[in-house]
Amino acid sequence: MNTIAILLNIIGFIFLLNTSKKAVLNSSFLEIWMQQNSFISKIIGSILLLVSFYISIKTNGITAGILFNLLAITLVGSLLILINPFKKIFYTSVFIILIITATLKFITQ
Repeated sequence: MNTIAILLNIIGFIFLLNTSKKAVLNSSFLEIWMQQNSFISKIIGSILLLVSFYISIKTNGITAGILFNLLAITLVGSLLILINPFKKIFYTSVFIILIITATLKFITQ
């Protein structure tokens, strides 16, 4: 479940990053949609981050879950801000990794 929480952090932070006015933005279809619909993107990104907090709190307990998720958001945020200007983030690969980890989690449980 920690893997799913981290992937939700990644997707949520990507949604919030693409609504920024100062960030170097790419020009893929999904990013253009996020930039044009910034209010909806901020809501989706915030909901994904809250779901990630809920998952990590339920898995690790209150204190450890909050600390784990704050650490994950810090790590994910700094890596995405560093990698995003190089245009090396492919959203299809992020979604494929999310699907693979979700199926592996459900198969092994």
